[in-house]
Amino acid sequence: MQTNNSSVLNLLNLAQQLNAKLNNIYASYTNNLVTEEVHNSYYKGQIIIWFIQKWTEFKSAAQAIAKTTTNKNIHAIANVKILAYTSNSVNCTTTKGDAFKIVFSNLIPALKFLNNATLATLLQSTYNKLEEYVIANSPKTIAVQQATQQQKAQQKTQQKASNTQYTNMENIVVATINKFPKKLQHEARVLMRNNSNNKLATLQAFITQNNITV
Repeated sequence: MQTNNSSVLNLLNLAQQLNAKLNNIYASYTNNLVTEEVHNSYYKGQIIIWFIQKWTEFKSAAQAIAKTTTNKNIHAIANVKILAYTSNSVNCTTTKGDAFKIVFSNLIPALKFLNNATLATLLQSTYNKLEEYVIANSPKTIAVQQATQQQKAQQKTQQKASNTQYTNMENIVVATINKFPKKLQHEARVLMRNNSNNKLATLQAFITQNNITV
């Protein structure tokens, strides 16, 4: 029981260390210490480097705890193998990155099982904060946002030009009809309402048909 309590403390300490590491990586991003070239991969690489250094400690703590519990998350951490450190590659294809994903996804519920829901929530929140920041501020995301803004600005300009063109056309139509003989003005306006998609051509045809001099 003494070993188990010690191992639980070790696992909790590793979770706290991971949380601190994630916060340090987040600070590197927010302080503009990460270049655009490695923006999307930097945090993953830093996490994996840290994880490999701590991997045996994770396994050791989880294996000791697993002796007194059947909790599937504890056992999942205890049984993680990594291809690069396994002699029998036939039975192990787990990369370093995949191993971290397995450990992290099981660490959160394992902490809750060990009555440390607060630490579990904090760790998950810290990781989410980091990942969301990286995605939101990646060069690709920013480029897409800029392209979208430019497209909206272009569409707004085109719409404004279209509205101006339509207004100018309406002014021409109104001014032209006002020059018609009074008896033809009403007929011309009704014709314009019924042929709103091709007013100028319709108006010209009306002028020709009625031999109107404008």
